[in-house]
Amino acid sequence: TLNVTSRGEPVKVIPNPDAPVSANKPVSVDAEASPESFLTLLPEQPVAVGEKWKERFEVPVLNADRLSIKILMLRVCRLAEVKDGIARIEFQTTVLTPLHDPSMSAKLVTREMTGVLEFDVNQGEIISRQSNVDRTVVGAYGDKSSLHAVKKYVERQVPSEGQAGSPQRV
Repeated sequence: TLNVTSRGEPVKVIPNPDAPVSANKPVSVDAEASPESFLTLLPEQPVAVGEKWKERFEVPVLNADRLSIKILMLRVCRLAEVKDGIARIEFQTTVLTPLHDPSMSAKLVTREMTGVLEFDVNQGEIISRQSNVDRTVVGAYGDKSSLHAVKKYVERQVPSEGQAGSPQRV
């Protein structure tokens, strides 16, 4: 069980005694714990349609010497519209740290994503999320190489069994 603030910040992890042992490994809940998780940090103050908010976070990446380097990332979110109580939030994640090594860029290629999040304002719940990646890194594995990454992730609430129209919490 993951407890989060109303903004989506993780604050406490409670192990599930019925889960497999591997699912109950210790999890950090500090500021860097889940920068790319299923949680999207909501703004501290109310925003109007068209306004943006930003979230900076670091991700560890191993360099060629197998040393962990912290790479600064930026997620920019924009409230695109609110219709029938559903807020549509568009987001884009980019690397801020200058990278001069294509092999490091290759390790981050699937983390630079764009997407859309639908949030039920009345229920205070995310009802769908889609993120996409379509990027190419030239020289990722040597001078005559390139890496093309394409990824699509879709998540939606579904009704629980026996409760038509009621969302299932996963």
